Amino acid sequence: MLVTRSKSTLVVTVTAILTCLGGLAARTATKAEAAKDDVFRVLVDDIVDEDGAIVKKLEIFSPVKTWAEVVPDNPGIAVVGASSPERAEADGSFRTSLIVFGDSTGGAPGILKFLMILNGGTGKASYSTTRAMPEGRSLGDVLTMMIKPGEYPYGEATRLAALKGLQYNLIVKRLR
Repeated sequence: MLVTRSKSTLVVTVTAILTCLGGLAARTATKAEAAKDDVFRVLVDDIVDEDGAIVKKLEIFSPVKTWAEVVPDNPGIAVVGASSPERAEADGSFRTSLIVFGDSTGGAPGILKFLMILNGGTGKASYSTTRAMPEGRSLGDVLTMMIKPGEYPYGEATRLAALKGLQYNLIVKRLR
């Protein structure tokens, strides 16, 4: 049962990630949604949200070129960053994507996997970690997604997610 569930969760999450990275699940914002100069817009898609797996796709839209980075509260952990594409979308906005993936496996001890992929202009940046799952806890107990769809100011830390007490923030800065 556990092996079957783990395999099906893996298949679902890998399929969701490949779909997102391939742009098959892409969403577009209208020019009016990303037209303000003092804010960027975030859309959040729940690709998978079940007890043992979470996959979220964030689309970051801006009317200007940007640098987006994910910064953890702990200064000893690496930062993930990427710039927006060189060319704007057809509606004039620049789009950067962020995939957040969390997965837990059962057994003793359980394993917690966490992955973020930031896809910008000419490249991708990723961060991953694997940790022991606290006994008797589920993925929802240790991984909390805090960001919601909406508009956020440039240059300020926006709460993205918390993993076992460590907070990750999204910071988007204007490049021009």
